[in-house]
Amino acid sequence: MPSLRMRVLTILLVIFAAAQGCTLAAQTVNWLAATTPAPRASLGLVFDAASHTTLMFGGAGDSGLTYGDTWIWLGGWLKLSPATSPSARPGHAMAYDEAAGNVVLFGGCSNNSPTCTYMNDT
Repeated sequence: MPSLRMRVLTILLVIFAAAQGCTLAAQTVNWLAATTPAPRASLGLVFDAASHTTLMFGGAGDSGLTYGDTWIWLGGWLKLSPATSPSARPGHAMAYDEAAGNVVLFGGCSNNSPTCTYMNDT
């Protein structure tokens, strides 16, 4: 199992790659064009310890665009299509619940504007 330091470094690289619309191939230092989430801010990102994967949900894009998509990092991004999903939102928090073995999402903003309504849901 990778050390905590390596997992944190990997997560930081994933965040940077998502913001740049690129991915970093696992065994090289070459940037490759690939299917990736659109660049965004205020997204939720969590490491799922049970599956050893990183999940990303939602966020805010340019011109007030709000995302409600779910992506998984498996050495490259893969867009998921869950049967049920939270509403699109930026500014939420996500955590892995080890006891229940699932990911929990809390709150966020109803839209991507200075006058958003803060949500108090899970």
